[in-house]
Amino acid sequence: MAWEDTPPEILRLATFLNDFYKESDRGAVLMAGSILDEVLAGMISAFLIDSTESKKLLEGFNAPLGTFSSRILAAYSLGLIEEQEFSEVEAIRKIRNMYGHAWNGIDFNDPKVMAQLEKLPFSDETARVRLNHTVANLLGDWLWRESYIIEEKRKMRTWPNKSGFGRHHSKK
Repeated sequence: MAWEDTPPEILRLATFLNDFYKESDRGAVLMAGSILDEVLAGMISAFLIDSTESKKLLEGFNAPLGTFSSRILAAYSLGLIEEQEFSEVEAIRKIRNMYGHAWNGIDFNDPKVMAQLEKLPFSDETARVRLNHTVANLLGDWLWRESYIIEEKRKMRTWPNKSGFGRHHSKK
């Protein structure tokens, strides 16, 4: 198959993984957190109504859904990611935070890092391969998910019960 015929999701995944696999452990953890955060933002945006207000939830200073943690919770609460995916990305987020805030000497043998790595699938692999496979699988699934999420995109609606308190309305 020629590259020009390759779906953009595969090209995006291949490009990311090419650099990701070359990174140090610390670099890989930070890259994984960053790209998963970005893809979650895309999925949430694909679900919300098209409006300036929706964008403000995800972008800008003090955006309520502007952090990796809040995006994970929102995506799970909206049903955009599955329970196992939630568990995996939460573990990756916690590892990312450990690496991102450590001044020195953190690695995959650190007991706190190992505790999070144990939450990832592929238990017969080394810690780095376990992380690599989990990130590749999450991204492989999520890059296509946005096209499914768009089918369920929220639309602005007009609600039937707008005539005030105390009136009885039947559902239509």
